[in-house]
Amino acid sequence: QGFKSTKANLMLPHAPHLLQFIELVAKDSPRDESVTKAAVAVLGDLADALGSSAKTIFKDPAFLEQLLGECLQSD
Repeated sequence: QGFKSTKANLMLPHAPHLLQFIELVAKDSPRDESVTKAAVAVLGDLADALGSSAKTIFKDPAFLEQLLGECLQSD
């Protein structure tokens, strides 16, 4: 969140790598619920920090929908 606002452009080149890591973590099964929650929290922080620039890295909606759907179904 320290990159939010004026420093978001500094984070943009690294964001796809973070997203790849989160996708690998999400594909790991079985996975503890706390890991899923942390992955979604990082996605939210990344989207918040990048603002409208986040559209360029969130290109695989199937992966995101699956992960978020998993969270919605959990306790």
